[in-house]
Amino acid sequence: MHYPEEDREAARRILNHLSLTDEGATRDVLFQLFRQTEGLRTVARQGIALDDAFQRLMLYLQSDFYINDTGNGRYDFSSRLLKTWWRKYYGFESVY
Repeated sequence: MHYPEEDREAARRILNHLSLTDEGATRDVLFQLFRQTEGLRTVARQGIALDDAFQRLMLYLQSDFYINDTGNGRYDFSSRLLKTWWRKYYGFESVY
């Protein structure tokens, strides 16, 4: 709830996707999910504004201990317990 309104759906979608993976996902895959979510908005950010918004969201997710950079440009949940909990309660909402 404390994420900026324009980023909430993208945050949910990224976390949903990560919860359904065994090894996490690359930054590129997560950026594609972010871009797809952004494309659904009435006024979509583009270019540098889009890149900055994605980077900011990833930093928020990391500083709130949802995700970690696991190396080689991959991200995953910072905790197996949190990942399992998210998958159980929210992962089914993913639409791909």
